Amino acid sequence: MEIVDIRFYPIELPMVKPFRIAYDVTTRSHTIYVEVVTDEGISGWGEAVPTPKITGESFGQALANLEFLKRHLVGRDPLRVRELEAEMDRVLRGNSSVKAGISMALYDILGKVLKAPLYRLLGGFRTRFETDMTIGIDEPEAMARDAQRFVDQGFRVLKVKVGEDPDRDYERLKRIRDAVGYGVRVRIDANQAWSPKQAIRMLRRFERFELELVEQPVPAWDWEGLAVVRRSVDIPVVADEAVHSPHEAFELISVGAVDGVNIKLMKCGGIGPAVTIARVAEAGGAEGCMIGCMVETRLALAAAAHVVAAHPIIRWIDLDGNTSLADEPSTGGYRLEKGEIVLEDKPGLGVEVDREKLEKYRYELS
Repeated sequence: MEIVDIRFYPIELPMVKPFRIAYDVTTRSHTIYVEVVTDEGISGWGEAVPTPKITGESFGQALANLEFLKRHLVGRDPLRVRELEAEMDRVLRGNSSVKAGISMALYDILGKVLKAPLYRLLGGFRTRFETDMTIGIDEPEAMARDAQRFVDQGFRVLKVKVGEDPDRDYERLKRIRDAVGYGVRVRIDANQAWSPKQAIRMLRRFERFELELVEQPVPAWDWEGLAVVRRSVDIPVVADEAVHSPHEAFELISVGAVDGVNIKLMKCGGIGPAVTIARVAEAGGAEGCMIGCMVETRLALAAAAHVVAAHPIIRWIDLDGNTSLADEPSTGGYRLEKGEIVLEDKPGLGVEVDREKLEKYRYELS
């Protein structure tokens, strides 16, 4: 089997409402669908979501680098997935989201050729697991309403974005707990908003809310600060923006700076590196891993869900990135049932792509 073409579909998707975190607001979702085409008529699909503040890629750079990688991959055997993932790292530094898009498509082909869902090929042990729902920064009353709505839909885990203002964050968490009670697990994500001293003060103040974990409380570069926070509070500390590679995961876990790491395909460069991070975390004695996402469509979320299914160390699941979208060009892969992701038993990623919607939402760079 041989790769004969790699096609890219840049799209802009409408959102239900703007999504706000400590350092950014997303009003429209820009993503790139990647199709790897083989000489045997089998295509695989992946998704790249370049995020300048996290992956360092602009949308234009991502498209250019997809073209660059295409020149190195056309003519190669798509079933030699890890070899091609290594080749992408050899010829192009960084640019993790474009590598992730191609990686997903290669694993999709592998599953389709072997007529098996990807999670089975990765050694899957579960096909059903809870995901959280994320509440973006808003007025406390609005966030409490969102929390109640999600719980009414069957979700038992909430992730709350914080980091804007200490008193407002306290009020947000109070309103949310008042709305949903303490039978629902609540985790928070500060998105690098605090210094170590601020983080310790805030987390001690938040203890009454019985938080499950805190994600990236300090700047990504401040590994020592992460360690100080972890030693000073009882809430598990999970690194997100600080971890882009298996090497970084190994270093943070081995020095005791964190209780766990957040794996995102767009950060680490695809399914192969995500699997390696999970194994490194497990071998290093981490309390657990989270798997998360950007604002992504069902295509990328399904790929991440297959990784979850094969790795018991992934305890905290945050795969809700398409719930803020008003529409998307993919279906299938999994079902969402009362707060649980249920993987479907279809070959590869199990996702169907609507080419008409790819055309409808085509995005042209100005």
